[in-house]
Amino acid sequence: MVTETRTTLSGDAYTEPSADASLTTRVSVSENQDLGERAYRLTIEVTAAQNISQYIFVYEQVPATPGRTRNQYRFVTVATPVHLAELPIDVASPESGYMCRKNSATLYYPSASAAETARDDILRRINNLCEDTEALARMSDTLDVTWAFTTDDTSSAPGGGSSV
Repeated sequence: MVTETRTTLSGDAYTEPSADASLTTRVSVSENQDLGERAYRLTIEVTAAQNISQYIFVYEQVPATPGRTRNQYRFVTVATPVHLAELPIDVASPESGYMCRKNSATLYYPSASAAETARDDILRRINNLCEDTEALARMSDTLDVTWAFTTDDTSSAPGGGSSV
């Protein structure tokens, strides 16, 4: 039988930290009529955050084209914990691979069902991000783990155990 004991480096009993990461989002879908074509606009905005950054949407900067004076950005994905640690907020730079994070995403889809599928996928990714952030918080503490093994002496006694 194995018994596991976890202690802090000072020898005190280890208790797992609680770092509940939570995000509040506002999701809306609306019809949009651009250039005579119907599209469905999906907008997701983070309105509140606890124990996690509200800037969770990763964007890449679109290379400038002649005649454009503003930087344009294209949505890439929902951030991972690595993105949260490494990417700047709002403004991309060469050091960040021309990527940055923002707190909202607006996407266009040809049908309501495609917008619904995208919404569900993005919300699932947001949930995964919160779970991963909580897991990282739990793993960030340094602790000692000691395993104690007990053996069954009857199998090592003369005449005990098995033979091959």
